[in-house]
This record gives sequence, C-alpha cells and structure tokens, in this order.
Amino acid sequence: FQPNASMSTQPLVLIIEPFYGGSHRQLIDYLTGEILPPGCWHLVAMTAKKWHWRARCSALHVAQQVAEAAKDKQFSHLFCSSVLSLAELVGLCPCLAATKKLVYFHENQLVYPVRKMRGERDFQYGYNQILTALAADLVLFNSRHNMDTFLHGIDSFLNAMPDYRTRGLGTGIAAKSQILYLPIVPLASLADGQLEPKRSRISAQKQDLDAQHQSLDAQQHGLCTQQQDLDTQKQRSIQRQQQPQELEALQQPPSDTELYPSFLQSPSNQLDNRLLILWPHRWEHDKNPDSFFTAIFALADSGETNFALCILGQSFAGPPPPAFEAAKKRLPSDQIAHWGYLENRQAYLACLSACHVVVSTAEHEFFGLAMLEATSAGCYPLAPRRLAYPELFPSDCLYNTDAQLVKRLRWLCRGGPGLARRLRAEGDFQTRLDRLKPEALRDSYAQLFA
Repeated sequence: FQPNASMSTQPLVLIIEPFYGGSHRQLIDYLTGEILPPGCWHLVAMTAKKWHWRARCSALHVAQQVAEAAKDKQFSHLFCSSVLSLAELVGLCPCLAATKKLVYFHENQLVYPVRKMRGERDFQYGYNQILTALAADLVLFNSRHNMDTFLHGIDSFLNAMPDYRTRGLGTGIAAKSQILYLPIVPLASLADGQLEPKRSRISAQKQDLDAQHQSLDAQQHGLCTQQQDLDTQKQRSIQRQQQPQELEALQQPPSDTELYPSFLQSPSNQLDNRLLILWPHRWEHDKNPDSFFTAIFALADSGETNFALCILGQSFAGPPPPAFEAAKKRLPSDQIAHWGYLENRQAYLACLSACHVVVSTAEHEFFGLAMLEATSAGCYPLAPRRLAYPELFPSDCLYNTDAQLVKRLRWLCRGGPGLARRLRAEGDFQTRLDRLKPEALRDSYAQLFA
C-alpha cells in the first residue's frame, strides 16, 4: 500500500487492536467509518482469540508490522486498546517516539478477573496496563467506574510486589485521563416493526467492507488497512489488506446455514403472552450466572410460569460455569425460548428486539455493551446497583439484593410483556441512550486527533 500524494500531506493515525472483536471492533469500525477521513488511518489488527496471549505477546508482532509501515509513513497519532502493552511497543519502535499516543481502556485488570491472583502470570496483565497508561499521552476510559477503579487501585495492586513499590502513579495518570463512552448504534425496536439495526453509515460501510474482503488477492501480506472512495455521492467504503490466514477469521461472513432461533421463525402461541427474559452476557464467572439462575429458580419454585428465557452470550475460555448446564436440565423446555450463542449478528439483534426484560447479575462490568444494546432494542433493564450501571441506567431499574431482583421479576411476569414495554417507554432511557449515539460522540472523538 503506497500513500498517494494527497495523503502524504495529511496526518496519519496508526490504529492498533490486538483483539479485533466485540466492543473493541465496534470502536475501531466507528473510528475508521465515522471519524477519520479516507486515507488518514492505518490499521494493525489481530484476531479476537486467545486474549491472554494477545495481552502478553502482541507487542512483538505489532512492532514488526509498524516497522514495515513506517518505511513510507509517518504517524501523527497512535490509538490502541489497553490489550496492547504500549510500553513494550514504544521500546521496540523508536519511530513512534514523537507520535501522540492514545490508549482506550475497555476494561482494567486491576480488579479483573475475579479469581484469586496466582503468581506472576495474573499480576502481569495489570502491571502491563499500568505501564501502558504511563507510556500514553492520553488515557481514555469507557466509564467512570472503569477509570476510578483503575486509578484508585494502582497502589494496592502494586502491594503484591515484595519490595521497591512505586507510589503515587495514579495521580500522574489521572491528569491525562478522561471518560469517553463507547458509541452505541441505535437499534430498531418492535415499535418500529423491525428486527434489524437502523442502517447507519457504519452498518452500510461494513456490508461493503465484508464484500470487498471476499475479493482480496490471496497473496496480500501484512496486517494493514487502506481505504478508498468508491462512491462519492453515497458513502465511503473500506478495503483492508490482511494476511490470508487471518483475513478469513477477522471478517468471515455469517454462514448461510445459520438460522434464526426457532421461536422467531414460528412463534408459538404459548410464548405470545409470556415475559421473555434475556441473558446476553459471556458465559463466565465474572458475569455471575449463579445469581441469575437462582433468581429464575425462585420464580419457578413459587409457581410463576409466565416467562421464558433467551440465553445468549458466549464462552471464551474453557468450559462454561456449571450453572448453565444445571439450569438447562432443571427448567422445562417450554420455558426456554433459545439457548446458546448466535454468531449471526442479525439473528442476535432480532432476539434482543423480541425480548422484554434484560437482566444483569454481573460482579464485574466496566461498561455493559450487551445491556445497553438490549435496552436500545426495547428491553427493560434490571441491573445491580453497582459497577458502571448507576451512571448509565435510571435508578428505578437497579436492584440492591438478589431478593429484590426476584421480586421485580415476579412483578414483571404478572404484568406480562405489556408492563415491561410500558416501563421501557416511560423511563428516561432515551435521553440516556441519546448521549451514547455515534453522532452525539462524534465531536469528542474527532477532537482526539485534532
């Protein structure tokens, strides 16, 4: 990829994402599709697999890609997520010394994961993030909860070191930190009569992007990205050049054989008046599925039958918590509308729109993308009064104890789908969601690269 003459006089932003999936991918696609002009960015991305290895080792691979790109490019800004060990990368790439460095924290490892630290392996993730924040010129967090737990947790985290513990690092990092929410693309609700997201510039560009990827030459090399203006009257589209073995994994379109959940294809009359309760989270311990299913069992044991579950989400590391298998065996089949991960994005969004209540019992949550997307799609949220939820959701949909969650669910079951839809429509959800719209955040993101 050779920059053209007009590009050589423009600032060039180096974007690095070692875990190009989920919310990380959504943010990168927002930057490249909405914020940065054509020809003004260069992407180095790695597949969203083996997170622990990406956090440990990605800097070495990325450094090779950056060194190659720097032969004919000069970067004014570097934007990366905190999965990257930025301090390592800067040490390996002297060409980045004068580049303004911005790091985005989707999560922080000082209070995550929840399991007891077991030696240097677990310590290293948080330590790398501290060094990354120190090496950055600007540190961005997706919520106040994320920022506060990181800044206030540095000294106690470093207590794990046997000696020579550096103090007061949080003060310096705080001076260059700010909160910048992740953009949430508005989703059409059932009131709109649609089950798909509104076609924004982002979604339109991504359809073109996927189509272009299928036609890339099999001999292309390097995790870099170029884009060109294909239709000046309609929209910009993006062309990414990837290594062949990684291209398919990064941008594989949904399988033609993947079907929408059966309850959406041919809804049963038995589900028409039932409250559809949604779980859209990762199948891992930090999302606390035990408390969720305990609440569901309490509903069933009290004789409440006017509900069905839609269990989405995905398990990334090892077998899922046993609560999932136990719940699937215990609950009657007619109370399970859907069970399992949906790779097809449109099918996933259709499930969000079809459900009435979305529940979180999380013990760790730094933003809550799944909860916000479900709320945008029309679900009424029930979330614990902790973590990032109080700054994102109205107080009346937050609960303090598991017993309160059961009580709220029972009340919603008795009121049926109509009550949940009414509560969702009457609250100030739209005002809260509006501040997360891509267009509402555009100026804040654009200012990063000014």
